[in-house]
Amino acid sequence: MFRLLVHATLLAAALFALGPRTAAADDERPRGEPARSTPLREVQAPEETSAWDRPDVGTESTVAKMVAKLGRGLVNILTGWLELPKQIIRTSKTDGVLTGMTVGLGKGVGMAVGRTAAGVLETAFFFAPFPGEYKPLIEPALVFD
Repeated sequence: MFRLLVHATLLAAALFALGPRTAAADDERPRGEPARSTPLREVQAPEETSAWDRPDVGTESTVAKMVAKLGRGLVNILTGWLELPKQIIRTSKTDGVLTGMTVGLGKGVGMAVGRTAAGVLETAFFFAPFPGEYKPLIEPALVFD
């Protein structure tokens, strides 16, 4: 089946490269004479660009950005809860253990909810280029950064 598809694609590409044949060209030859063949060196590639070459069609980098946004969203959904111990430890190191257990706990809950919500939004809308060229909704992009 795959070989048939490849052969059909090659045939279509060859026919496309030869260009359209008009009925007027066939009517110019006298009756009874065979159709004139065009030498290969006279065949020119069409001037049109393919859909892959057009700037308005999605590029591989756009698809890669979409996939990265989807992956980032899934990771943030699964690891958003890690903000809780991360913020407690970070605040404890800078401001002391008591502050880490109170203020760090509050920061951790807020960041965990925010990161998980950002993950849900990035996963749900991974195909949309917001906020500006598929950038992360929350900084740092992952809890590990």
